[in-house]
Amino acid sequence: MLIDLLKAAFHPTKRKTNSRVTSAPFSVIVCSVDDLRFAALSATLARAFNEQPYELIRISDARSMCQGYNEGFRRSSHNRLIFCHDDIEILSEDFTQRLDAHFSRFDVFGLVGTTRLINGSWFTAGQPDIHGSVAQPDTQNAGACSLHRFSQNLSPVSHVQAVDGMFISATRDAVEHLHWDEANLPKFHLYDIDFSFRAHLAGLRVGIATDILIYHASLGKRDASWREGVAEFTQRYAAHLSRAPAGNSAYWTAACPDREAAYEYFHQQLESQQLGQPVAPA
Repeated sequence: MLIDLLKAAFHPTKRKTNSRVTSAPFSVIVCSVDDLRFAALSATLARAFNEQPYELIRISDARSMCQGYNEGFRRSSHNRLIFCHDDIEILSEDFTQRLDAHFSRFDVFGLVGTTRLINGSWFTAGQPDIHGSVAQPDTQNAGACSLHRFSQNLSPVSHVQAVDGMFISATRDAVEHLHWDEANLPKFHLYDIDFSFRAHLAGLRVGIATDILIYHASLGKRDASWREGVAEFTQRYAAHLSRAPAGNSAYWTAACPDREAAYEYFHQQLESQQLGQPVAPA
């Protein structure tokens, strides 16, 4: 993982930059105790935003994700906010234009998630209720990449109930209304599911931006603390969760030699959909 992060920081993926300055700047908030990871994140944001104004707010001493994000929000200046992990790389071209489009239709949105939450894990709902895409390390081949796609197609998804915390965007009004729940979530798990599910329960427009791809260097840590958090969340929101059984947990994975290849494959699928062609992998 450290090698991948160093590559992201010092050997950035080369691609076209078709971005333009949009109507309003962004605030990016991250909890990060690792200087190398933060350097890599700073580099990928600079490439992705290009000339678009944004501020990057680092919380290096967060006691929990919720506390850190609330502190970052208090320090932020702008109306369009991104809360993200420090081990991501933005692969998509036209990143700011795509963000513009999604901020015009959603109050809160992520890149993967579910339209039907049945417990504290968005993935548990299965097909056809999980959506989005993400590139992650190939655990069998060093330096290679796996492109995971949960959606049947790559159209934006609305009426979403929960999104993953690797990348969450929200309007300032939404965060002012919701805040991050420090009282019930004093650790580093379930902050994302709780925030997005409360947004859904509050009647906000929650969505998934299926046309943005990032590389996430973490595969997740489903340890005892995470399982405890899932159980507590599920109990707290039992009256609001779906009671229908989970669907098929299958999703599509493409093995790619590197991140560039993962993005090129993803981009080809986007173009195929625009042409009206099927995009679900065989």
